[in-house]
Amino acid sequence: MNYAFFKFKFRTAVHFGGGTLNSTNSCFLADTLFSALYLEAMKLNLHEKLYSLVSGSQLCFSDSFPYMGGVYYLPKPMKNIENSKQGDSKEKKLLKKIKYLPCDKIDDFLKSRLDLMALAHKFCDFSEDTKVTIRQEDAIQGPYRVGVCTFLDNCGLYVIVGYENQEAFELAKVLFEALQYSGIGGKRTSGYGKFAVEIDTKSEAVKKLIERNSDMYMTLAVSLPEAEELSSAIAGSSYLLIKRSGFVMSDNYAREQRRKQDMFVFAAGSCFTSRFKGGILNVAGDDGLHPVYRYAVPMFIGV
Repeated sequence: MNYAFFKFKFRTAVHFGGGTLNSTNSCFLADTLFSALYLEAMKLNLHEKLYSLVSGSQLCFSDSFPYMGGVYYLPKPMKNIENSKQGDSKEKKLLKKIKYLPCDKIDDFLKSRLDLMALAHKFCDFSEDTKVTIRQEDAIQGPYRVGVCTFLDNCGLYVIVGYENQEAFELAKVLFEALQYSGIGGKRTSGYGKFAVEIDTKSEAVKKLIERNSDMYMTLAVSLPEAEELSSAIAGSSYLLIKRSGFVMSDNYAREQRRKQDMFVFAAGSCFTSRFKGGILNVAGDDGLHPVYRYAVPMFIGV
């Protein structure tokens, strides 16, 4: 498998669901990305090809993570790290605050060789925008607040794209280039989530982490083992479960907007004693007119 960094250079503020409309996260997850790419693929009649390549393990995606200049960050492993300052309360608070590590410093972190103070970087600012809803049928206007995230200069998000062959890489390029005009995240009709995509194929440091054998493996994407994998996946592991839900965005799914089936998945940064395959799950309701897919395929690095 080959890997490339697809960088999102945002031209606008973004809104990535934070539980309430007036809050936002700073990153989007792999299942959100797959859904957005699938909608772009449907416009280009490439959705069956996308599904075939992903389900056949020829194309895969990580969650989004921050970059700063030429430095790419990965989630902090959910793994107990022994260090000489373990009883220092300031050190504990700082360790809890840090969410991301430079990808070429993962091993130093695992061996307690890093100065944590030097890792407390700021990538973005959070704020609220005021918007107005206009209901045309009765001319009622109502102001509401939207939580937005704005990235600092020389900062943005990237995803790791794994591709087995040139066909998979070219499809990813086409879909990401289309997505940059539609945008990603919530409230895109209000102008949020627009970006320019840039591709960096110099991913040797991450490729080494992905391909190496280890006694623990950290997932870089929201994921869920298949039923027969579950018991072995969670044995001796350290993980966080998060709820994934949301609405179906397809206009052809039903007459009225419907919710996807809720799912609980392992968050990026979760660590496992063995790799698992995961998959793409149908989260459509019983009365939907077509399948609705939830991406739950892990991308592991050895930690």
